[in-house]
Amino acid sequence: TDQQAVRDRIDRIIGRADDEQGRQPAHEVVGSLTAGRYGALGELVSMEMTIAIRALSDLQRVTFAHGCEPGDDPNLVEYVMLSGGRIGRVTFDERDRVVLGEIIFDRQLRRGESHLYRYELRDANHQRTERYFKVLDMQSAFVAIELTFHPDCLPVQIEEFERLSAAGPDIVNRNRQLDSGGMVSLVRERARRGILGLQGSYA
Repeated sequence: TDQQAVRDRIDRIIGRADDEQGRQPAHEVVGSLTAGRYGALGELVSMEMTIAIRALSDLQRVTFAHGCEPGDDPNLVEYVMLSGGRIGRVTFDERDRVVLGEIIFDRQLRRGESHLYRYELRDANHQRTERYFKVLDMQSAFVAIELTFHPDCLPVQIEEFERLSAAGPDIVNRNRQLDSGGMVSLVRERARRGILGLQGSYA
């Protein structure tokens, strides 16, 4: 099923991180803010990521991964650098239906140095999306997700959820409410490795 395929994809991503535990990571995430905007059909229009990292060794690039909904055309998703570097190579992993890319900084970061960068995903697939989640392959000091919905297509119910793996049970599941501007957010001051997100249903 599509749901099982998504679970398998997520577990492979987390598994890749497990395979790399024996190697010293090049950086750690100090904090991240993801701000998503949805359109009048309930479709994801854009997702802006603001990420702060600390270099654990000298480095000049980091990677990112974004999953595609079943039926999405990855060629209709654009990645735009807003500050702190430039977009490098971008490719699509057909098996996992994940867009993989790299961000290249203007100069090499030295060990212990911090850096802030921002980029945006712009999605022209116009496909209704009922769930947004982050796969956290490393612990982060701070994670925030903010979703803003179009006034003509507001979800009637929203849940916050957290799991340690895609197939595992929710360790957090709570109902959330939209504010008067059609926005909902969640914050973790110290996020665990696993899956963190929001899911909604429409009338």
